Amino acid sequence: EVYILDSNMNKPSDELIKELKDTLDPADGGGDGLVPIGHCVHVQGAKLVNIDFDITVSLKQGYSVEDVKATVKDVIKSALTEYKNEWELNESTELVSIQFLTAIYNECSNYITNVSCTLNNGQSVTLDEISVATLGILKINDEVIEDIFDYQYYCEDEYIVVTIQKPDGEEWELEIEKDEDEDL
Repeated sequence: EVYILDSNMNKPSDELIKELKDTLDPADGGGDGLVPIGHCVHVQGAKLVNIDFDITVSLKQGYSVEDVKATVKDVIKSALTEYKNEWELNESTELVSIQFLTAIYNECSNYITNVSCTLNNGQSVTLDEISVATLGILKINDEVIEDIFDYQYYCEDEYIVVTIQKPDGEEWELEIEKDEDEDL
């Protein structure tokens, strides 16, 4: 069996799978392709595994989630792309949050004072040789934030709860009272 990704390291199209199958073994072992007669090749896309990220950031004064959202998303996508690029070399890969925490902090240190990251609700994430990670749900400060409208909506409240996870795993909940429509 052959498992593939497309050139962008994503799920391959049905056309790409068929083209590779036709090149390797168009007659299911009949010998018209690149594989020897009598050998059958099955081509399919690698199994995509959604990785959900729950990220909590402590922002420096004067900054908002909107200031870091795009950067955090880019950092995570970049890290996942690195895993995908090494996919064919590994029999299994364990994803751990510290790799993402370091990358996020390095890219966002001008905006944040602290960051915590949980993958798939704290479950262990191990990918086998036919599985690759892809971005699932991205939460920042306990909210799935898709755009500026989501951010503005969640910041309208006079009372906001922010959860911070310390490096030793201890979680602190900060209760913030502010004027309605006042930015964090």
